[in-house]
Amino acid sequence: MKHFLILGVVALLASGCKREKDAELTFVSKFGGEPYVGSVKAAIEVPGESSRQEYGRASLQLLDSTNNIVRLILFGAIDDEGGQAGDVGFVLDGTAANTEWSFHKDPMQLKIDGNGNVSGGMETSDERYAYSGTLSPSEFRIETVVERLTPTQGGYPAGTIFRFEHTGRREDPNAPPAGDGGDSGSGCNEIRWELRNVWNPGGGAMSLVRVPVCYN
Repeated sequence: MKHFLILGVVALLASGCKREKDAELTFVSKFGGEPYVGSVKAAIEVPGESSRQEYGRASLQLLDSTNNIVRLILFGAIDDEGGQAGDVGFVLDGTAANTEWSFHKDPMQLKIDGNGNVSGGMETSDERYAYSGTLSPSEFRIETVVERLTPTQGGYPAGTIFRFEHTGRREDPNAPPAGDGGDSGSGCNEIRWELRNVWNPGGGAMSLVRVPVCYN
């Protein structure tokens, strides 16, 4: 009888610890902290022509602020010879509530639900945007599809599609330490923090922000 009582107490304590740990996994504790670093792929699909693809460096970072405001910085640079490019991405000051995050300022909205599913969109007189993807404590993928509704000054006709796929990795901040002396889990040999201009739909055209840039 005493043996069963001990087992019952142990099981109760274990379940209590598990509930406490799960309760602590808010949006910030799951996805904040160390940045994700990786790459961005850009594809241009002009009606009647073959698709053209280009590649560059990318990162994602979520910064906890005050009053449940969490800044999301999605960075990507296709042509980075001058070291100042930040031409593929955005910075958004969204609201975190428990396990979810959202940003809404006309005409743009973006949401990350409790399971890490990314969704959103935006439409202007010239372009239509659609956002999708997934986010986990160790990996992310965000795809942006932009459809031109009018011709561009650079000669792209209406109907041209621009696809941007950001992907990256890091070590899960809630996982037990690996203890093997490896890298951060991102596959990046060196991460440098640099000031870059990134599109800010909620606060003006561009914002100069510090972003993690991978150098291998």
